[in-house]
Amino acid sequence: MIEHDLAEFAGYLQRMKDKAGRSYEALARRTGISSSALHRYCTGRGLPPDFGTAERMAKACGATAEELLELHRQWIRAEAAQTRSRAGGTPLGARNPESADEQIRAEESASRPGSRPLEAADGPVPADEPETEPRGHPSRRRRIAVLTSCFVAIAVATTALVTYVRARPQPGVVEKSPDDGRLLLSRACPPAMAMGEHDECVRELQRLLIKAGGRLEADADFGPATLRNVVAFQVLAGLPPNGLVDRTTAEALYTAGVEMRSWSPEQVENRIRQVFPEEPHRAIGIARCMSFLDPFYSLPNVNGTRNWGVFQISDGRLTELGGTPLKAFDPEWNIQAARRLWSQHRDFRHWENCDQAYRQQQTPSGQERTPR
Repeated sequence: MIEHDLAEFAGYLQRMKDKAGRSYEALARRTGISSSALHRYCTGRGLPPDFGTAERMAKACGATAEELLELHRQWIRAEAAQTRSRAGGTPLGARNPESADEQIRAEESASRPGSRPLEAADGPVPADEPETEPRGHPSRRRRIAVLTSCFVAIAVATTALVTYVRARPQPGVVEKSPDDGRLLLSRACPPAMAMGEHDECVRELQRLLIKAGGRLEADADFGPATLRNVVAFQVLAGLPPNGLVDRTTAEALYTAGVEMRSWSPEQVENRIRQVFPEEPHRAIGIARCMSFLDPFYSLPNVNGTRNWGVFQISDGRLTELGGTPLKAFDPEWNIQAARRLWSQHRDFRHWENCDQAYRQQQTPSGQERTPR
């Protein structure tokens, strides 16, 4: 199962690359991911440790919103299969030793900024099961197939439940008509919207986010970019940052007057250069790899936590640093917090993957390239 899901993901990524007509070296320069890592992802010899990595490559290939959503679904399936394989005692690198370093980075990434987003719905096989099974017992492959069937059944049931909830009247709620100009609060839109939807209600959501200062397109697709802007809006509005556009979030979009405008990428870059005078280009390269220098960038992790802001500081690190998601969205606080983490060892070990990608892009003479 893991080989099939990984091959499906790799094939989809490879087709994006072929359609764009870009070499691995050209994509490496655009994404901050090493060409060797990109080659592994496209050939099925490794899975990106987080969806943000795959998303950077897909965007560099000119992926559409629909393609990003499909890529995200395939990454979740491959990640879920990989998690089940690891829990079942099957080494991820057993068939291909070259993928061992990818396994280590994937396991470590859950505790670092920029780690894997979006937990799969099905849980892992219990880790205390024996690695070998007595004759006559069901094979591990069969158990995985059963788990997959359960996952599909849960997904179908969830879809049916959401459809039912949307269709039935909401008790105690006075429906607004579209005539008052608030489409999200009208009967034309569902009581809650989440990633994956595509309609005029999503376009209205995007227009409101843009009006507040969000950086996204009004394309009617509720994709990863819209989700990040919704989460940012919720944090700034003092709402639970769950990415779900329910009635409370919709009302805040119309009335709260939240200001989502922040520093430009150029301002972020200049400030990082000032705060990290020892290695300015390296610090800027890592921040660009983590967040595209977007102060409101956020990514969810498989354990339900999130990473926040320019340097993608995790919930756990925020607790250590006395911060909050709201503070993490302040680029000055975020950059200074990254400096504090750097000062612990005077290196960038907290951003290992992006640091490695940056070092691999140095010129043969060892001189650092000036960022574009």
